[in-house]
Amino acid sequence: MAARNRNRQSMASDINEENALWTSTMQELRRLPELYSSAGKIAQEANDIQHSLDLIMDLNTVRKLEDVYLEGIDIAKTEQMILNQAQESLDILIALRQATEMGTGALEMKRKKRKAEETVIDTPVTKHKKQRRHFLLKNIN
Repeated sequence: MAARNRNRQSMASDINEENALWTSTMQELRRLPELYSSAGKIAQEANDIQHSLDLIMDLNTVRKLEDVYLEGIDIAKTEQMILNQAQESLDILIALRQATEMGTGALEMKRKKRKAEETVIDTPVTKHKKQRRHFLLKNIN
């Protein structure tokens, strides 16, 4: 009975692990629209600065443009990190699900019992081992 409960507990912890991984992945992915919005603002700001650079060549404007580009690069790196982590998490979830499904199939195969019709009919059922042994030896020779 203890082994039976242990199996259920491990399955429950596996399910909790899957849920936690799924939840954290979704939380990370929910950050992306905010990052996309920030990236759009940065791109617009860079375009505005670039336009003002065309009018007036100023060292401060060039430095501001450089800062904006560096901020855009940081946002892009953050987006890339989030997407890579999400992909890894989803790969883990897929592997866990496949392992769970494979394990369930193995248990079902193990639990199947031979049906009554599948018993060997050729061997007679006798009450005594000696009679069976004698019958088998007689049929072999």
